Amino acid sequence: MSHADDFAFAPLFAIMGEHMNSLIPKEVQKKLKAFSGTHTFNTSIISPVYDYGHRNITAWLAPNISVGGQTFNEVEVGGPRQTQNQFNPGVVQWQTGKEIGFITVC
Repeated sequence: MSHADDFAFAPLFAIMGEHMNSLIPKEVQKKLKAFSGTHTFNTSIISPVYDYGHRNITAWLAPNISVGGQTFNEVEVGGPRQTQNQFNPGVVQWQTGKEIGFITVC
């Protein structure tokens, strides 16, 4: 599928459907519908074919701004997407009032 990244929207589409609401825990629905306040998120992932080791991912989210980054040691930069120009291991995004501003590390 050429737009595999679109699957990231699946939870949002699911929460919008009446039938799907019956399948999603109320606590999860609440978190998808409203920002829960300033917090961090940490996880690690690996794509064995493309990564030599786990990628550690950290994000800090606050009202109108988010900062995130990841460590990586890949066979080829861009990993599974195989698109170096779309691989951004670090990004800052903020609400300017009219649009979203961003800085990215490529």
